[in-house]
Amino acid sequence: MATGGSEVASDEFSDFHCFICTYKVAVKYCVECQGYCCQSCVDTHSRFPALKSHTLLDPSTGKVKGSSITLPTQRCSINTIKFFDMYCKDHDEVGCITCMALKHRFSKTTKEEVTIKMATGDSEVASDECSDFHCFTCTDKVAVKYCVECQVYCCQSCVDTHLRFPALKSHTLLDPSTGKVEGSSITLPTQRCSIHSIKLVDMYCKDHDEVGCTTCMALNHRSCINVHSIPDDIDTLFSTKDLADINRGLENTTKRFENIELKKEEALVGLNLSRKKADMKIDTEKQELITNLENIARQSKEDLRRKYETAKDEIEKDRQSAKEFKDGFRKLTTEFETSAGNKSQQFVCMNIAKRKIKEGKDSLSDFKCNGEASVSFHVDSGILKFSRDTKIFGRVKSTIGTSHHYTVETVKDMNVKLQDDGTTCDISGSCLIRWNAVIS
Repeated sequence: MATGGSEVASDEFSDFHCFICTYKVAVKYCVECQGYCCQSCVDTHSRFPALKSHTLLDPSTGKVKGSSITLPTQRCSINTIKFFDMYCKDHDEVGCITCMALKHRFSKTTKEEVTIKMATGDSEVASDECSDFHCFTCTDKVAVKYCVECQVYCCQSCVDTHLRFPALKSHTLLDPSTGKVEGSSITLPTQRCSIHSIKLVDMYCKDHDEVGCTTCMALNHRSCINVHSIPDDIDTLFSTKDLADINRGLENTTKRFENIELKKEEALVGLNLSRKKADMKIDTEKQELITNLENIARQSKEDLRRKYETAKDEIEKDRQSAKEFKDGFRKLTTEFETSAGNKSQQFVCMNIAKRKIKEGKDSLSDFKCNGEASVSFHVDSGILKFSRDTKIFGRVKSTIGTSHHYTVETVKDMNVKLQDDGTTCDISGSCLIRWNAVIS
């Protein structure tokens, strides 16, 4: 497997032995380090942010595990820490991403033809810097350097690891307090690209007044003339006047948004209070509705009681009348039995019984012979339908205060002088015209 022309690339060991731990058998080949790695060195790759995105290949096949894709391993002869992973079809040349950004910006080839395959991928997520200058990896140790490419603080042990791994040797280590390379006045950007997260924002397109990484410049600013490397041209690009203007602009904009934040906080307080009031009103209306329903239910029960008492009295009256007839008939029957042999008395009893039987028959029509009696309740269909159809007590209204902003479309002087005006005067004011425009 080729090691390329990199000045930081190590020689490969035969029989797939680790190029650092020479006595250990290699289990992977690192494209970026251009060397075989044992399991311990593979674990170190997963430990450091700058090594996490390295492509580890099978040492016998040269392929990523589970994939048929092969990746370029040749390093650029100019930018030795980068790979020949870009191709310019217009010039039939291969190069690294920096070569494409600086030398092939005017190529008319489409983006799809320019990008072959980023050897390092775009999967690495930039690590957050640790505060108080503590090592990102060894969190209990004090940091002595800041790595631009890793975007983390490093203790002395991690600095030694940088010197040990070829892919980390070329990293720029800055003083953590000054942000400068030791013994140099040059400062380097530490911001990573939001699109290509493993790239640093170290390029500037003056034509569009945009900063970006080398990949952004190669893909989006190929036709631009004024593309600069920020570290190389920082003296001509940086202006203290611009810095002061930006600081003033940031301060003014910050104050405006602070004011908006305060107003929104006040609006939230008012919104919470209004919600509590609305909740209380709903509870009040609910209680009133419950009270009304209880009154309706009480009136319904009272009506039920009256109907029941009326029916009960009527039944009791009929029952008592029936009992009286029954007792009278039994008494007559007894008298018939006791007057046996006394025809005169039997005749009197017969006459009385005949009259009672007639009275009884006449009274039968006044009795309801059906033995069933009941009272029932049927809900008002209107109330039932209203309760089923009604989803809320009332209408809920939300009001958010907004201010209307007008934009100035044209500015010009208007001559409104009348013929009989003797002097010139200034007129100021505003008026709203028909199509919702303002003249001021």
